[in-house]
Amino acid sequence: MNEYQLAKKTCDVTVGESVEIIRELQGFSQNKLAELTSIPQSTISVIEHD
Repeated sequence: MNEYQLAKKTCDVTVGESVEIIRELQGFSQNKLAELTSIPQSTISVIEHD
């Protein structure tokens, strides 16, 4: 039987930082993410800047 350990938290990131990191890893601009999600680009900018 395998035993698993919880991963240790190594850094703190905000929701906005998480959105920006994932967006950039996908190679999307804010405008492209806005187009794909139907969320206004201005709202994405506000989220990323907390």
